[in-house]
Formats: sequence, C-alpha cells, structure tokens
Amino acid sequence: MASAQLTRTNGTPSSTDIGTVSFWVKRNNLTLNNMYIISNYTDGSNYGYIRWKSDDQLQAYGTQSNDEKRTNRKFRDTNAFTHIVLRVDTTQGTAGNRVRLYINGVQEDSFSTSTNVGQNTDYDLFKSGGSMRIGYIQSGTASYLDGYLAHFHYADGQSYAPTVFGETDATTGLWKPISSPTVTYGNNGFFLTFDNSANMGLDSSGNSNNFSTSGTIIQAKDTPDNVFCTLNPLNNQNTLSLAGNKAVTGGNTGTAGTLGMSKGKYYYEVKVNTAGGSYPFVGFVTQDRYPVSSVGGGTAEWVGNGGLSDGDIVGLALDLDNNIFRGYINGSILAVDSSYVAGSDGAVTAGLNWIPAVSGVNSTFSCNFGNGYFGTTAVSSAQSPSDGIGIFEYAVPTGHKAICTKSLNAQEYS
Repeated sequence: MASAQLTRTNGTPSSTDIGTVSFWVKRNNLTLNNMYIISNYTDGSNYGYIRWKSDDQLQAYGTQSNDEKRTNRKFRDTNAFTHIVLRVDTTQGTAGNRVRLYINGVQEDSFSTSTNVGQNTDYDLFKSGGSMRIGYIQSGTASYLDGYLAHFHYADGQSYAPTVFGETDATTGLWKPISSPTVTYGNNGFFLTFDNSANMGLDSSGNSNNFSTSGTIIQAKDTPDNVFCTLNPLNNQNTLSLAGNKAVTGGNTGTAGTLGMSKGKYYYEVKVNTAGGSYPFVGFVTQDRYPVSSVGGGTAEWVGNGGLSDGDIVGLALDLDNNIFRGYINGSILAVDSSYVAGSDGAVTAGLNWIPAVSGVNSTFSCNFGNGYFGTTAVSSAQSPSDGIGIFEYAVPTGHKAICTKSLNAQEYS
C-alpha cells in the first residue's frame, strides 16, 4: 500500500471511550520511516494511531488521551500475517485494563513505554469528526504502510477479545481468522474485507461507512490462510518496494525470497524493468547463501549474464522431484545448454533447500510469485497452475506451482 491510503470522516460515535480495532497485517519492509496502519486525526493537533515505528516496534498512541503502548519486541517477520487487536474500555476501574494490545490472540505484556489512559477519558481513535485513514496519517511524509491488510474491523462502543476475530486451527495449531465474526460495529464501525477489487474501501459491516481510496491499491492474492513469497528485507542488499516484490540493485547486489523449497515443482516470473550492467541474474540460490550477494556462481541456478533486456519477462521453473531447472524468456524455453542457464544439462544439485533470488548491477526487477502483478501492473493473460493458486503472465509448466504456503504444504508434505 505504499503511497496509497483509504480515507473517511468519522461521524458521531456510539462511544468515545469504548472500542475495538482488529486487523491482519503482513509487513513487506523493515526499519523505514514510521508506517501507519490506522490513524484518526481529529482537530489539527490531536490524533490517535497504530503504527510500526522505524525501529520495528509496534505502537498504539493517543495525544489527547495521553496514552501509549509501545512494545519491547521488534516485528521483523515479512512472510506471515500478524493479527493485531487493540481493545479499549476507559471506563474500567483497573488502569491496566483500559487499553489492551493482543498479538495473534495473546495479550502483550512487555512494553518499552506503557502509560495508562485516565478513567472515562475519550480515546483518540474513536473520536468524532476525525480524518480516519488506513495506511497513512493526515500529516507527515514517507509514513505510508508498506504491506498487506486483511479482515479489518473497527467497532466503537464494544470492547472485544481477540477470540471474536480469530481462532486456533485444530490441525495446524496456528492462529487464523474467523471470516464472519459476530460483531456490533456501532455508528462509525466498519469491516473492510478488500474483496471488491473495483472498490477496495467498501464497508461490509452493514453501516455503509465506505472509504475513499487514493493511490494504487492492489488486491493481492496473499491472505492469512495462504502467504505468497516476497523478497526478503532480511536477506537483501538492495532497495525494496511495492509490497516486497520490486528490487533495485546497486553494485552486483542480490536479494532472496522469503520462502524456500526442498521438493516439488515451482514457478515464478520476473520482469526486467532495467537490465543495468552486464550481470543481471534471476533464478534460485541455496539456503546456505546468506546474505545473498549475487545469484550467478556458486550453488545457484539462474538466467542472465548479459542475456536479459529491458522489458523481458523471465519464467523460472524448478523441478526438485527430478532435479531439473528451466528458464524461459517471454514464454520461450531456453535450450538446456544455453549460456544463460547455469549447468550444461540444466541439472539441479539434489538434497538442498532452494530460494528464489535476483541480483544485478544497477538493475531493477519486479517479481510475480503468483499475486498476478509486476509492480502495480496486472499480468495480461492470467495463466494459473493446475491447482488454480496464483496468476502468471505465461503458461505455467506442467505440474509446477506458485511459491506460496498452500502449494508448499501440498508438495513438501505429500
């Protein structure tokens, strides 16, 4: 959502001292400027918000209510969705129960800063007349959220536990969303499902508290139930943007993905926005290459080494059942003895864990791991693997899947 936001003006709330905010968020970049998830800017000087601090701590803050909850721990997982619930009831006699923060269903109790709001004090996030924004705050620059959001609930007048919105999966033991929770939303309440790609600000609570949108907001295939690979800021020497799927390289620098694989068949695509110097590579590297410096050389399978041009779309197919790697340029397969493919026979070293990666000299790449976009541009032909998970520009080789958790689970543990 970087450089994009959703906006509406709050009306008269059901309550200004009781409310709940619940959402699932997947970060795509770390240690940047402060990234706002939700904010309510009330009168030019007072505001409330939930944001990632530039040091990766999570902070809930209100100026007029004079309260702050700032975690000790830093949130640096850019692969999974995190469920966050802010539960407010300033009428509570016990000060510590007036503002509570929950992460994946568990109450947070370790804070670098924790100030308690006064009893019966209005809470800034639930005040009327404010500029309510998702993914930004009214003032400030470079404060946009870079990430994905799902199942976004806002209820004024109700203090809900996280078990209203999430539950433990009986099979995996993981915390997962309840798709249709029973919620009383109050006058200003809303539920953003992001299901309508033509209207990403559509309120599904029944209140018609719809948001206006600005910038380019992409309806990704990523959900808390199925996470797609992105480029990993923790295994990176480049500048990342656009939800972790665009890399701008410097001097022969590389970036690896967030998901790896050891068996099965997988496919992803890379658009070469700028080929840059003579060493743009795209492909796969082994897990032991951390941090990744470049794709070419060593234990890697790649397409590149001067064979890529601006605008090329490269398909990367990895078959770990038969230990074969294949590269495609604009839909055409490369000969297995091409100089663009590492190894004279296209063979892959067996028994290793492999991770998608890109590298180059002053190059720019946009990766599509199955979300169906190169940057903010949707693929034109919408080809899908045989399991129907993921969208690509070119036909997916037989049996190959997108690099996402559902496909990985199906292939790795079959």
